[in-house]
Amino acid sequence: MARLFFAIVPPPAVSELLDDVCEGLSDVDWTDAADFHLTLAFLGEVSERHLQDLVDVGRTVRTPSFRLELESVGVFSSRGRPRVLWAGVRKEEKLLALQRVLSRELRQAGFELEQRKFHPHLTLGRPDDCPADEISDWLGRHLSLRAGPFGVFEFRLISSQRPGHGPRYVTLERFPLGV
Repeated sequence: MARLFFAIVPPPAVSELLDDVCEGLSDVDWTDAADFHLTLAFLGEVSERHLQDLVDVGRTVRTPSFRLELESVGVFSSRGRPRVLWAGVRKEEKLLALQRVLSRELRQAGFELEQRKFHPHLTLGRPDDCPADEISDWLGRHLSLRAGPFGVFEFRLISSQRPGHGPRYVTLERFPLGV
């Protein structure tokens, strides 16, 4: 079994900018710069025998390339506790179309996906026991975050492996977008 998802990976310059934002808080598990991504479809644990099916689905997706711009930061909370610090994405219809088409094709191929609404973002870190006032201050300092625009010319099928501390992401396949 492999933990799999489809995602967009930002260019190195954007990852470096995001990496500079990932500091200044106590007790946060920050995302490594090499691991920033925008998840399009999370599949969870998938049997190795279904890997080729996923590659086939990825190859059927035909949408145009587009440009993305990151803007602002935010936090997802659960039961009043901050769980994820993220960088947001300016609304882009072609991104939303890519996510809809990919999700539809995956469901038609028999794959189950998360039911929650798509909220395009890149995870910056996961607070463990960071005080709320520190997080509020950090959000205030980085609210004006802007990065891009940058071209999106592909999406990827990625495996999340957990060898020790945190996940390690490995690209299994790349799927080009049209021009």
